[in-house]
Amino acid sequence: MSKTRDRVAVIMAGGKGTRLKPITLYINKHFFPVYNKPMIYCTINLVIKAGIKKALIICNRQDKVLYKKIFKHLHKQIKLYYIIQNNPHGIAQGLMIAKSFIKQSNVMFLLGDNFLYGKHLKNILSKANKRQSNTLFTHSVKNPSQYGILKNYQNHLKIIEKPKKFIGRKAVVGIYFYHNEALKELKNLKQSKRGEYEITDFNNKIINKNTKIITIPRSYYWKDLGTFDDLYDASQFLKTKNITTYV
Repeated sequence: MSKTRDRVAVIMAGGKGTRLKPITLYINKHFFPVYNKPMIYCTINLVIKAGIKKALIICNRQDKVLYKKIFKHLHKQIKLYYIIQNNPHGIAQGLMIAKSFIKQSNVMFLLGDNFLYGKHLKNILSKANKRQSNTLFTHSVKNPSQYGILKNYQNHLKIIEKPKKFIGRKAVVGIYFYHNEALKELKNLKQSKRGEYEITDFNNKIINKNTKIITIPRSYYWKDLGTFDDLYDASQFLKTKNITTYV
């Protein structure tokens, strides 16, 4: 993996938002406000901080026009493209859909409902962008049974999705940096019992191959914005810190 490549971003911003019904029956959760900005701004902010200038947003057909409208002012900072995910079959399917966009580039792959804030975050993301390898991030959580948790089995790393027994608190954050060579493993990915191409399965295929694990400091604030409580907490955090502009 020594060849130097540029990097593009791919953002998963579709889905059904089942945990946020009934509101998501008529509006995509990525438009929900996190304090004074739409949720998706939090994700775009991470891409811009990483220094990436080109991103693909994978979305539902009915949301494409709205995304173009709210991102119109960003045309000088980042160039955005869109593709429709007609029949969602898991997060990792996003990488398959984005194949023609990624081409030979490395990729920053993000879930559209991630909120991450902390001192020197720009430096951490920029280093991951420049690194010619895979980079995964972990963050300590209080409720590990709700996340994919990183476990070290005699120097062999593995991510256990929502473990029923306590194995640790290092949750894998939904922000992934992949070298283009790692994407070859997509052809070996099988659908899970629930009929989805799981991002945890993909990460487990590459995690012990030229992959750097970065532990995000406890002082950083990270939320998977999947519930109303998470949205409220993130909004309160921004209000308390008086952070009104982050894109």
